[in-house]
Amino acid sequence: MLEFPIPKFVIDMYKEKYSSVPSLTQTQNILATGLQVLIEKNKKLWFDRIKHSDFIIEKKGLIEYGDMMIYYERNKDENIYKIFILSNTESEENINLLIVGLKKYQTIN
Repeated sequence: MLEFPIPKFVIDMYKEKYSSVPSLTQTQNILATGLQVLIEKNKKLWFDRIKHSDFIIEKKGLIEYGDMMIYYERNKDENIYKIFILSNTESEENINLLIVGLKKYQTIN
C-alpha cells in the first residue's frame, strides 16, 4: 500500500475528482504571504484554521489549482507552511511553473 505524508482523505478527494492516484511533489516551505496568494487566486476545497476577531491562522488545507491540488500544513508555532502538490504524471510543466511562481515566498528550511 502506498504511504503519503498527507492525510488519506486528501488523497481520496484527489482520486474521486481525477480518477487516479496522485503523484506527490513537496516544495520548499513557503511564508504565510505566499500561501495567502495561493488561497486568494484559487478555490479552497478544505481547511482547518483558527479564526480570531481580526486575523486567521491557517493550520492545514487543500486548494484546487488548475488540474492539480495543493495541500498545505503550517509548521508548529511558525508562519511557514509545507506545500505538497498532488498531480498526475503529465503535469510536470505546470508544477515547474507553480514552483517558480512561489520562489519569492520560499524559506531556506
